[in-house]
Amino acid sequence: MPKSREKGQGPDYSKYVPFVGRDYNLRMLRYLAEEAVNQARHAQVTNMGLTRADADLLYLVQCLGDSATPTELSKWMKRRPPTVSQHLDNMQVKGLLKRRSIRGNNKSKRVVLTRKGEEALQEATECDIIMSVMASLSDSEFRQLWRLLEKLKDAALSAAEAETRRTADATGDRTV
Repeated sequence: MPKSREKGQGPDYSKYVPFVGRDYNLRMLRYLAEEAVNQARHAQVTNMGLTRADADLLYLVQCLGDSATPTELSKWMKRRPPTVSQHLDNMQVKGLLKRRSIRGNNKSKRVVLTRKGEEALQEATECDIIMSVMASLSDSEFRQLWRLLEKLKDAALSAAEAETRRTADATGDRTV
């Protein structure tokens, strides 16, 4: 049974998953926060006939501008190229974007928003629920959260890289 907390003792790590360590509970809290934001965003963009992934892809295409190629989108979205290509196909059928040949390279394509895609993006960003959720943090809290998430991301990537090397060494795989 967890000990009762006295006022001012810090966060209740057992609040989300009782009797599990603080590291797991922090991971669970991060997951629950992300899922809550995702649910809110889903409810918002579904009313516009989009999925969350559609809205995110439209935004990314706009931000990347002339650099928005299927390969570049795959890198930013952390998705395999065939997955992104299928998503682009679906959005092209919806009339939200087009693929255009890059001058001098008929094989490579640039992804551009159509007028319908620009309008959908405009509507999705006018009252972006993610911005209203993030506005609940002060500038100082936002910067602190950013720094902490960067630190966790970097530590996780380093651990993944080390584990990949360790596994490769153990199996004799020299392609890593």
